[in-house]
Amino acid sequence: MTPAFLLTRQWSDEPDGVRLDFWLATAQGPLTVSIHQQQALFFIRQADAQAATELLGSVRGVSIKPLQLKTFSDEPVSAVYLSSQQQLYRARDRLEQNGIACYEADIRPTERFLCERFITASIDVDADYSKQALHNVRFQPGHYTPKFEVMSLDIESDYESDTLFSIAFVSANINRVLMIGEGVDNDLIEYVADETSLLRRWIEWVDTIDPDILIGWNVINFDLRLLQKKSQALGVPLDIGRGASQPLWRQSQADRNHYFVLIPGRVVLDGIDTLRSATYSFSSFALESVARELLGRGKLIHDKTHADPLYKAKEIKRQFRQEKETLAAYNLEDCQLVWEIFEKLDLVNFSIERARLTGLEMDRPGGSVAAFDNLYLPRLHRKGYIAPNIGDYQGELSAPGGYVMDSTPGLRDSVLVLDFTSTNIFCRK
Repeated sequence: MTPAFLLTRQWSDEPDGVRLDFWLATAQGPLTVSIHQQQALFFIRQADAQAATELLGSVRGVSIKPLQLKTFSDEPVSAVYLSSQQQLYRARDRLEQNGIACYEADIRPTERFLCERFITASIDVDADYSKQALHNVRFQPGHYTPKFEVMSLDIESDYESDTLFSIAFVSANINRVLMIGEGVDNDLIEYVADETSLLRRWIEWVDTIDPDILIGWNVINFDLRLLQKKSQALGVPLDIGRGASQPLWRQSQADRNHYFVLIPGRVVLDGIDTLRSATYSFSSFALESVARELLGRGKLIHDKTHADPLYKAKEIKRQFRQEKETLAAYNLEDCQLVWEIFEKLDLVNFSIERARLTGLEMDRPGGSVAAFDNLYLPRLHRKGYIAPNIGDYQGELSAPGGYVMDSTPGLRDSVLVLDFTSTNIFCRK
């Protein structure tokens, strides 16, 4: 039995079924586990099984089987099993277009696999080991918490052209700035010829340090996003995931300028999102503002005393041309500020405990509904029921949204507000 902690999870459709890939942290180092030949599934009422069979008759590999489970209306249900997640989406859409309700059809296969085994973050892995692979893998809930290797990341670039100037990083044992230009390398600065060399050298450092967690400030939608664009433009694969894998990007449906990233084997914790998840509130979430409030110091280039809103961006460009060592100190200090904010507020341990309690990915912002599903669904199934779709249930306990109390004018000595969704308790006296 190998104690482990879940870092990243992903699924893919393969010819023989759904494949689940998990990267785990263990005392012996990172471990990847792949689970093959999984079936995608959702539920329908047994009364709809015959109609569903006729509608899905052309779908390869589909099967519908009755179960000893019921809806909240005490109607028996059947499971619809499919050989791929894409088939699930198409089958669900076809059935719903024909008036057949589909239940739990929005649960990702990785989440279903884990939550049905009551696994949140800590895992005991039991498997038959060989030189080539793991066989007969079995997951059980565990209690292991590793000591993570963390890398704080920050880049500097031209605000007009997005040309890269430098990449800085801070880890437990190595602080370094990779700078484009000519100069003499020292303990902190390493000079490279151009953007291509800069990217390749940083990728080499990521492989050398092998961080479990990347941290930064707006690190996903600025730093990593710009590095991804540069890698594509320059033809340099951004192989910063474990196993020389590349980041997987997903665009937000609500905001087309906002992205989510999955780097196999590495957690990405954005400072702003993590602070908000931990219910911290600041007048501004800019690094300068948060650092001054928490650490008593800020960035090395200040723009508050200048009328030009682009002063800082222009000063970065000037320093790159004329004072590379000054820019390197600025770049590295941004990494250090993020590192110290995470340490002061213990944000990595907060993310660990949040994942352990909810079953959510360590780097997932929000997700209160998904967290509830992770904990609720497997227990509901063992009571003999499947869950209604969001918005479908209209029983006595249903609610259209958050409860808003009628206001009562006046002052009170004590006010206690309980927020069940985020499990926070606020008490004001």
